[in-house]
Amino acid sequence: MFIQNFLNTTFYQFDYTILNAVHEFALNGGLLFKPIISFFDLFGTKGIGFIIIAIFLFFSKKNKKDSYLIVVSAILCLVINSLLIKKIVARPRPFMADIEEYKIWWEYVGSIMKDSFSFMSGHTLLSVSCFLSLFFEHKNIKYLILTIVWTIFTILSRLFFVVHYPSDCLFGILFGIIFAYMAYVIVAKLQDKFDFLAKKIFPFEFNA
Repeated sequence: MFIQNFLNTTFYQFDYTILNAVHEFALNGGLLFKPIISFFDLFGTKGIGFIIIAIFLFFSKKNKKDSYLIVVSAILCLVINSLLIKKIVARPRPFMADIEEYKIWWEYVGSIMKDSFSFMSGHTLLSVSCFLSLFFEHKNIKYLILTIVWTIFTILSRLFFVVHYPSDCLFGILFGIIFAYMAYVIVAKLQDKFDFLAKKIFPFEFNA
């Protein structure tokens, strides 16, 4: 409760100002982009999109390391955020808050009910941690650009549908950077064990 109150008090103006700006965007033609924004919402839900990417990378590349990075990043997000932080902080989503405008804005865009708590944004966390881990591995600017662009659209989807506060996304970025580096270190140290396990499950993928 303390952390929840701290967030609501400290970031009130920050959150309200940005959510209001995104609502103005929706009022002034933003609804035309709803299908695109909905894609980023669906992609990050339960990590579905990232699981698909990890599977694709595993079966399409000889080096399986990129798929391990995404899987480890996703697991870190699930365990630390979804199973721990969200439950500890227990911050209600904006449309469930006492601020009436948030509910009005949520209804205006035709958003849907979301379960679980608001802090942190799991979509944002996943976007940063999964893609940035690839940047740490390859040191290639294209992965950094992918991380930034994808995260911007992901955050827009969270705010457009009023299912997260901007501060939820801000902390999602910060922790996403940490989780990305953690995944990079873990996979670097345990790649042989991951390969061993993968060979047991999918031996045909390693018989070249």
